[in-house]
Amino acid sequence: MKRIWDSQNEEPLYAINEATLQRRIQEKGSSISYWLSLNEWVLIGVTLLAGVVLLVDAILEGSAWHQIASAIIVLPIPVYVYLMRQGRQQRELQFDDTMLGDLDKAV
Repeated sequence: MKRIWDSQNEEPLYAINEATLQRRIQEKGSSISYWLSLNEWVLIGVTLLAGVVLLVDAILEGSAWHQIASAIIVLPIPVYVYLMRQGRQQRELQFDDTMLGDLDKAV
């Protein structure tokens, strides 16, 4: 950002390097996308593991109906998170490959 003096209005103006701004927006967007993706995969893995452990433990014990019910409740969560991830990725493809599109996607 450069400060420029406007002699007509006697006030400072500011100029922004557009290429640098767009590069920084894209870098921030990539960083956000990376952490969001990592968070989704960890959530999928943890809930899938928890559901399988609950189910296997209930089967081995034989009479733990509440563990089977818990597994039935927990196991659809990774599927839901995966489907929401796919939808988010499809929505990201709809943004223009411009600075405004990158800003909209980052927000």
